[in-house]
Amino acid sequence: MRFLAGLFTASVLLVATCAQAVQMPSIYQVSVEQLANDENQAREKALSRAFSIVVWRLTGVSNLEDYPQLKQHSADPQDLVTGYNHRDTTLTVRFDAASVLNALQQQGLATWGAQRPVLLLWWTQRDTHGQQLFSDGQLKAQSIAKHAEHNGLPVRFPMADLQEQMLTDRLQLTQDAEQVEQLIQRYAADVFLRVVVEQEPQPTALWQLYEQGKVRQGKVEASKVDDLPDAVFFQLANYFVHKYAVLPGQGEVLKVQVNDLTMQRLATVENLLQVYNAKLVRLVGQQGVWQVKALPEQLRSLFALQHMRELPVSESESSALPVVVESEQLSESATESESASNSEVGTGKTESSKSVQDKVDLLFGW
Repeated sequence: MRFLAGLFTASVLLVATCAQAVQMPSIYQVSVEQLANDENQAREKALSRAFSIVVWRLTGVSNLEDYPQLKQHSADPQDLVTGYNHRDTTLTVRFDAASVLNALQQQGLATWGAQRPVLLLWWTQRDTHGQQLFSDGQLKAQSIAKHAEHNGLPVRFPMADLQEQMLTDRLQLTQDAEQVEQLIQRYAADVFLRVVVEQEPQPTALWQLYEQGKVRQGKVEASKVDDLPDAVFFQLANYFVHKYAVLPGQGEVLKVQVNDLTMQRLATVENLLQVYNAKLVRLVGQQGVWQVKALPEQLRSLFALQHMRELPVSESESSALPVVVESEQLSESATESESASNSEVGTGKTESSKSVQDKVDLLFGW
């Protein structure tokens, strides 16, 4: 029994160390209801709705009237579509990510990429026995998760065991922050979302979002309970997209250093900064420096989502690193870095002519 308990604890700790935002390639795939009558016309309308949904997921823009090029694409988005399939009355459309992003950027819209925070969803609904916590295996939970995905948000439900059910009634996000953090780690999530559904006198959902020690809250109402999930996630997606959306070229040129790099972490940072068209300018040992044009607060939010710590920039961090790396491929960057650091330490060669003395503006570490 002790062995099993220890194994469970170890597995929880392992999952916790891997907790971070996830890539959602399905962000560019949309399923919409297609009316059965007049198949061609219905498909055209469904494709148009699907394009509008993709635009909303990436930008938070729901009205295309002020964006003539997007209106044109909405009327006929075939050039942006890589494929679609029809099942019963549902049309599933797959859009080309690069083409869609290019269309949005041509209209000067800030976009939020496919890397999204994982929400630990504490969804409760009152019945005759009180507030009941939904668990991962329930059909209702699966339906709610589909509404979240439709709005571009990945969610995870708890196991909803007896201990968690008992916790539900007394959990206060502000007073019980330490316990909330433990739950986030346990389920390898990024933020904690609590939703309390009341059916009387009118279907209502009160939500609270715990994010990096701060609590945000909101309320939605609907004519029926089944409409509440979409309304909740619409509000949350609107908040997140305006927080993380990036307009390439906006902000100032910054040197961003990241410490404690491994190959996996290096790939993570490259993916994070891809939307900024960042350039890896220095890489040696476990340190890398990227040149980015962005707003500092946007970068802070982005790295915090990966559970990375911002560190004070000291004089030693601002000094030049001895190796400059210019590489198109991630694997080549890492190989060149190891080769350079090994050979130059052994031979006593220096790269002073190539060293860059520019100050590091932001410093992050795991």
